[in-house]
Amino acid sequence: MAWLRNKYECDKCGYGWEGEWSCACDDDCPQCGAQQIAAVDSQDLSVIVEETPDRNFSVSFSPASAQHSPDYIRIYPIHDKDRAAMLAQKAHSLCNPTVRGQRNGWLADVRDCVLDLEKSTFTLDEVYQYERQLSSLYPDNRFVREKIRQQLQMLRDLNLLSFVDSGRYCLLG
Repeated sequence: MAWLRNKYECDKCGYGWEGEWSCACDDDCPQCGAQQIAAVDSQDLSVIVEETPDRNFSVSFSPASAQHSPDYIRIYPIHDKDRAAMLAQKAHSLCNPTVRGQRNGWLADVRDCVLDLEKSTFTLDEVYQYERQLSSLYPDNRFVREKIRQQLQMLRDLNLLSFVDSGRYCLLG
């Protein structure tokens, strides 16, 4: 889920404050009680890339299941800055929910197939049942099963699932 740090300034008393929310929403002034103060600025905290003291990198992201706090999932260690940036980009597409009629790409689509199974443990064959659906979304891709496996590996790298054994997976979090 998107996670934002919103900055507010009250029109009535001039008091300024920050609040973290899952959207750029209005807030009430904690100083004078004025209601529905619009954010003057928002910083996206959905995905954070940090260099660690041991000169590696970590990517933290707020999963779609987060509600009242970001509930960050941390990926660490990442030894390469470019890989950290790539993982951050993939994580960002998962933090922002798919809007009806719009897709965030293969990773989000495969994740949605896994979630549609409504099981914490599942098999590769169960995900392959979505092959036809994914083929219709990506008609130019002739290697849908290979792409499904690749995206499951990416979901593993993002600490959203783990490999149990050959062809079996478990959702994390």
